Amino acid sequence: MASKLSPIFIFAFVFLEISFARGNTIRLKGGRIPREGRLEVYHDGQWGTVCKKQFSTVTAASICRQLGYPGVYQMLSKQKQARRGMRTNVPEKVWLGELSCDLTDETIDDCSHDVWGKTDCKHSYDVGLLCFRACLEGEFGCVSDGKCIDSNLACDGSPDCNDGSDEFICERTRNRTSFHEFRYHDSNDIGIFFQNLTTAYPNITKMYSIGQSVEGRPLYALEISNNVGVHEILEPEFKYIANMHGDEVTGRELILKLAEYLCNEYHAGNATIKYLVDNTRIHLLPSLNPDGFEKAFQFYKEFVRNIL
Repeated sequence: MASKLSPIFIFAFVFLEISFARGNTIRLKGGRIPREGRLEVYHDGQWGTVCKKQFSTVTAASICRQLGYPGVYQMLSKQKQARRGMRTNVPEKVWLGELSCDLTDETIDDCSHDVWGKTDCKHSYDVGLLCFRACLEGEFGCVSDGKCIDSNLACDGSPDCNDGSDEFICERTRNRTSFHEFRYHDSNDIGIFFQNLTTAYPNITKMYSIGQSVEGRPLYALEISNNVGVHEILEPEFKYIANMHGDEVTGRELILKLAEYLCNEYHAGNATIKYLVDNTRIHLLPSLNPDGFEKAFQFYKEFVRNIL
C-alpha cells in the first residue's frame, strides 16, 4: 500500500519552498542542464526575466558565480535559446533592464539596475546563459575559463588563475594584479581584466562600454585618471584604440599590458607615471573589432592545426 505524506511534512516542504523564494532569488530555467537556461529573478511574489540590453559579460560572469558556477561560458542568443527549448513557459513579467553586476557582488541585490518592472524590453531580449561546470568542494573556480584550482591557492598573494581572479575576488588582496600568462584574450577576458583593475584601483580607474559589436560583443574601455569621470578644463585627454582589423592583435594585448602597467606603477609610487595620470585623462579601448578578432583567431588556430 502506498504511504501517505503527513500534513506536517507537507507544511514543512511548502514553508521551505516559500522561504527560499521570498527574496530576490535568481535561477536558470528551461535549459537542457542545470547550468544553462533563461535567467529569471523572483521579486514581489513572482518570477520574471531579465533584459539583455546593456547586459555585459562581466554581469553574466557575476550571475553565474552567484549561482555557484565559476563564470559564464556563453551568453545565448534568442535563436540558441529557441533551439534549446528555452522559449516556452516564459514568465509574464520582464522584471529588470540594464542590470549591472560586479564580480564581487554576492547576490542580485548588490547589483545595480533600473526600476523593477519598468523596462520596455520584450521577451525576445531575455537573457540566456550557459555557465561553466561547477567546481568541487574545496576548489576555487577561475572566472574567465572555468578552471578549478585548490581553494587554498586563492587569496595567497600569487595569482594561479590565468585572469588573476583567485586574487582580486578576495577581500584581503587589493594591491597588484596581473595576467601572469602571455596569451590572447577574448572579449570576456577583457571585461574580467578591466573589472580586476577597477576593483584593485577604484580611485584612478573607471570601466565603461561604448556599445556593442555587430555580433553583440561589448566594446569595453577603461579610463585612467586621478579624477575619473570628470572632464577637467585644459587637461589633455588621450584615446588609445587597438584591434581595428581582426588580425591586428598585438595592439590589443599591448593596451591591456599598458593599463596594468599604469595602474601598478601609480600604486608603487613611480613619479613619472603619477605625473602622467594626475595631469592626463587616458582612455584605453583594446578592441574596436572583437568580431573580427574571434574570426581571425579561429581561422589561424585551424590553420596551425592543419599544418602541424
